Amino acid sequence: MSYTHLTAEERETIAQMQALGHSQADIASELNRDPSTLSRELRRNVDATGKYSAIKPDRKAKRRRQTSKLPCGTCTLPTSRSSSP
Repeated sequence: MSYTHLTAEERETIAQMQALGHSQADIASELNRDPSTLSRELRRNVDATGKYSAIKPDRKAKRRRQTSKLPCGTCTLPTSRSSSP
């Protein structure tokens, strides 16, 4: 099974369809995504009023991608410990 992140365009579609009153199942079907993916996205990225904005989650995703890849040479491997039998 292949996993792909939501794109900025998909997030914009989510915001537009939610604003028009479409159900999560309808939106997931339109995007050809599993309903749990959409549910998770909405749960993580709605504001206090329950509105979803495509801008903030996309920024957060880009920031996570940038910080997840450390420059070469900055990672250290844990030192090996002798294991008991």
